[in-house]
Amino acid sequence: MVHLAIDHEMIQGTERGLDGLQVAGDETYEHCATMLQALLKKLEGLRVSRTELKRWSV
Repeated sequence: MVHLAIDHEMIQGTERGLDGLQVAGDETYEHCATMLQALLKKLEGLRVSRTELKRWSV
């Protein structure tokens, strides 16, 4: 089954802009590293979905 290719939270998050990203302060590096890992996981899910959709469209 195709993974959820469009993450509702990711789409809604773009509307909020940069507010709440918490990219300042003592834990900035750790927070950014955590966000990066989450984005990489979402990217992998999108790649899997794209592959599955391509397979279905042939």
